[in-house]
Amino acid sequence: MKIAVLTSSYPRYPGDGTAPFIQSLCTTLNKHGHDIEVIAPYDIDIRQNQSSDVIVHRFKYVWPKRFHIMGHGRSLLSDVTLKPLTFVLLPLFIFAETLKLLDVTANQKSDLIHVHWVLPNGPAALVVSKIRKIPYVLSLHGSDIYVSTKNKVFSWFAKKVIKHASFISACSPDLLIAAKRLGAGDKVALLAWGADPVHFTPQRRDITFRQRHQWEVNKIVVFALGRMVFKKGFEILIRAWEKIQNDQDNILLVIGGEGPIRTQLQNMITKERIINVELPGRIPWTDVPDYLANADIFVMPSIKDQKGNLDGLPTVLLEAMSSGLPVIASRIAGIPLVIQDNRNGILVSPGNSNELAEALLKLINNQDLRRRLGENARKDIITQFNWDSVASKFEERYSNAVITSKHS
Repeated sequence: MKIAVLTSSYPRYPGDGTAPFIQSLCTTLNKHGHDIEVIAPYDIDIRQNQSSDVIVHRFKYVWPKRFHIMGHGRSLLSDVTLKPLTFVLLPLFIFAETLKLLDVTANQKSDLIHVHWVLPNGPAALVVSKIRKIPYVLSLHGSDIYVSTKNKVFSWFAKKVIKHASFISACSPDLLIAAKRLGAGDKVALLAWGADPVHFTPQRRDITFRQRHQWEVNKIVVFALGRMVFKKGFEILIRAWEKIQNDQDNILLVIGGEGPIRTQLQNMITKERIINVELPGRIPWTDVPDYLANADIFVMPSIKDQKGNLDGLPTVLLEAMSSGLPVIASRIAGIPLVIQDNRNGILVSPGNSNELAEALLKLINNQDLRRRLGENARKDIITQFNWDSVASKFEERYSNAVITSKHS
């Protein structure tokens, strides 16, 4: 099948941590024999000559280049508020995106469009779908639904896009409910993302990695990773760490990632004299498998931020599971789709630092529990939550969409 994938975020260079899950899905579909071509916006950080079997088309929509802030996590301030320039750029973005999608679908002779994020990409998919008389499926990720609630115009566009989609995937119950409120009906279904159990594996554990990063061999390393914005809940994790730091002398907390609140978190650590915490900054996605394999516990303390925004299902959680790590995660969004409390991880109430501290101590002090949860987590990735499985589920939806379109 020939599939045009429309997205506003896609890795811009080797090791880029921006939406690698979309690249993983596209690469897997390509491996399954499909012709995949990706349409994504230009970004000033793009580096050429990426080695991939998937063709990526980039489109520009404004001059000068530095104003390309649509996509790749640039249009939101701390993932909470849209930058004012976004409202000016949005019509230009949609127009340029539509032209590029028209061009690609003509040359590829696309059978179907897979569009990620209802906004800002849905309108272009809707227009091109009508012109080319091909169906489109839609994947929701969280920030798009959040943006859709911000004003009546965004909501109107989201409803139109959802109405005409052949199928809609949601990676959390919250997104599914939101899609139904926007008119999705029975076209929307829960579909969790995946991880690559060959790439993310406990076999990458290596004492030399710890030596290079000055992680003492006998220390229990608690690892967290994500964009440093409020919805990731890293402040809650640091508060929980503060409660247990004086009771343990063999622990280290490492929170990887960059973002607008990193300085705020660092100041909090310094001011409160919280010890044994490292903020190493951006970790290239190519290095993430080694960080996960050499940690002992993974924590995802996600929350709903002050504006009501929250994650869908961050793929780093699945990658940690694939790496055989015991996971502590918030009982929120799509996380309970993959984490079963006390079987393959521990679920805690979002925003509750006391509960998180108790869960940390529980795992820190029980090596057998860490081993059991980690083994079960990896087993679930191998049997259920891997990219081959995810791709197969989408393939079924693609076929149904194309068949239905031909008979309508």
